[in-house]
Amino acid sequence: ARGGHDLVLSFGQVVPHEALGMANYTKNLFIGVAGAETINFTHHIMAVYGVENVMGRASNPGRALFDRAFDAFCPELPALFAMTVVGTKPDGARVTRGFYVGDTSESFGLAARLSLEVNFTMVDEPHAKVVCLLDAHEYAFTWTANKAIYRTRLMVADGGELVVLAPGVRSFGERETLDRLIRKCERATSARERARACARLRKPDPPTLATTPPPHPLPTSRAGTATARPQKR
Repeated sequence: ARGGHDLVLSFGQVVPHEALGMANYTKNLFIGVAGAETINFTHHIMAVYGVENVMGRASNPGRALFDRAFDAFCPELPALFAMTVVGTKPDGARVTRGFYVGDTSESFGLAARLSLEVNFTMVDEPHAKVVCLLDAHEYAFTWTANKAIYRTRLMVADGGELVVLAPGVRSFGERETLDRLIRKCERATSARERARACARLRKPDPPTLATTPPPHPLPTSRAGTATARPQKR
């Protein structure tokens, strides 16, 4: 933060983000220089907080952490944030809908508000079945294809079904070493599950007293929820 810089420019797009609600602003700086511990910690706490409570919201606990870190460690950093909001025309062409420049959260808030209008499709009520088609040329591994789940879960009704069509997905991770590791763990887990299933077949579970579980009311309908359109990384 005391590198003698005259100006630090941060360019980026404000889009829906699974861990911070909306991408850009202070996230750009701290994720860019952070190590694995910081990245893993912030993603973990936001996963615990819940994607449903984060998606599309510019203000949330994760964002507060990055803003607090910026104020604490970079009070003298001459940072200027240039943020775009990009939408899609009916013919599929992408177009810039907004351009915001500033050094405070005010400009980020304005960009996030426009992104909520441009990058989200609002529905009157959750759907019983949702089908998501991922572009085969854009989504080649589950690391990014998981957006089909993150960005549609708010519009799927309780007990509903999400069908993901991902013709381009070929691997679990962007790196070959990571893909091999995940496949190795998956095979090990599958083998253990098969062994447990066989053990259960050989040795039936002891009989239990049949009881009627207490009724649990279903969560209230999430009318007016939204789904975020998948964006390029």
